[in-house]
Amino acid sequence: MVQTSAARFHLHERGAGTPAVILEAGISATSLSWALVQNEAAKFARVIAYDRAGLGWSDQVRAPRTPVNLARELHQVLQAAAIAPPYILVAHSFGGLVIERFAIDHPDEVAGLILVDALCPAEFHPLTEHNRGRLNRAVTLSRRGAFLARAGIVRACLSLVLGGNRTLPKLAARISSGSGGQGLTSRLAGEIGKLPRDVWPMIAWHWSLPKSFESMGAYLSSIPESCASMSSARLPDVPVIVISGANNTLGAGVGLPPGAKLITAEQSGHWVQLDQPAIIVDAIREMLVNFEKRRPHAVRESAAHDGEDGT
Repeated sequence: MVQTSAARFHLHERGAGTPAVILEAGISATSLSWALVQNEAAKFARVIAYDRAGLGWSDQVRAPRTPVNLARELHQVLQAAAIAPPYILVAHSFGGLVIERFAIDHPDEVAGLILVDALCPAEFHPLTEHNRGRLNRAVTLSRRGAFLARAGIVRACLSLVLGGNRTLPKLAARISSGSGGQGLTSRLAGEIGKLPRDVWPMIAWHWSLPKSFESMGAYLSSIPESCASMSSARLPDVPVIVISGANNTLGAGVGLPPGAKLITAEQSGHWVQLDQPAIIVDAIREMLVNFEKRRPHAVRESAAHDGEDGT
């Protein structure tokens, strides 16, 4: 855990090297969603996954869940953990807005961005009535989820699902939240099932906590403001790799920044890090190799500048 002025944040660090690779999860996901990527990338890099405020093991905060606030919190976390720049920032879905904002606010600290099926601001700005309805329903489900978590129903359902029982959890979700609740339970179980078995109990525990659903609602509620604030944002001149899931049906997908490299994950849906984690691992390796190629030039420039100053 790392203490900042805002809250305590959970970090999981593996590997060694520079620049550090920072993994930013999707809107309601935790550091555990990166387990498959982190385990492999840590073989050749220093890789840090963390939980945003209110998710996983991290504390909740009251500040709006907008990219400006989230990028500020991430910067504070990295400083508190003594993780020095530059950083290669890797983000999934909503997390793309966070690392893009980070790069805009701290361009000299960013060695590159890897956007994994990242949310495009145009998806929710301007906000259509259809999307407003989608968000309202999702926020309502989050509030119901918090209620069910307090009642112990979520914990019981996830335990049954992870044990192989599908009938009772589906029935409980339908009775408690309607068909939307049933779909939510099925999606949660489906994504958990793609991760290593040793993290299943931890993810189930997180989603048994009311704060997980409360925080998910807060992040979902912030989407219109978040997308509006990033709709006209322009990234600094940093290397960018965009990875897009070919079978994504959720509507995410960042617009391609100028000069960015596009990679299509042909066998992936929205969760590329679960469907084809090797693609992201290879992108991290490529970003590190290119950084090393650029570094001698930067060192020569620095040395020349020092000589001109007589140092």
